[in-house]
Amino acid sequence: LAVLYEQVGPTDGFGHVMLAHFEARFSPLLTVRAYPTASSQAERLRRLGFGSVRCRDMVQFLQCQPEAELQRLGNLEPFDEFEEWHLKCAHYVLVCGSSPGFEAPLEVQGDAHPETVIAEDLGVESLPLPPSAQRFGHCACDLDGRGQVLLFGGCGPDQLGVHGRRASLLLLDAETLSSRE
Repeated sequence: LAVLYEQVGPTDGFGHVMLAHFEARFSPLLTVRAYPTASSQAERLRRLGFGSVRCRDMVQFLQCQPEAELQRLGNLEPFDEFEEWHLKCAHYVLVCGSSPGFEAPLEVQGDAHPETVIAEDLGVESLPLPPSAQRFGHCACDLDGRGQVLLFGGCGPDQLGVHGRRASLLLLDAETLSSRE
């Protein structure tokens, strides 16, 4: 039996912050670039000969926990940063591999738990956005069907590069990648 707890999604906004966080603490993430997605983490164990491999991000893992455990966790400390918590959990995976004939744990029961998708799993490439548009946990909407995108909320760097909550609205031209607040 092999169990891995690894980071994924290094190329999106949250991934950049995650990498910088560990590098600033002299603890660089050594495998996240080689295995950047949940599927590549699972394939890692398959290539090593594990017959049964299960991989769940932490959002999926927590959704499978009994209601009593979720209540217990919710009562540990008041908490209101659910968007950031969801982003963090989507960037960590638990991978279990086992020898042939032994079923790896982590089976998700039923289809009531939506899959969490990170851009790399869809084959989507991150664009080199201007600093003001480098946000995560934000909302975006296409305003006119011609590439004008309104971004609002979320977290990211301000004009001075200080990371925090963003309260401004940002209009992004998806074709030129120019933006204005």
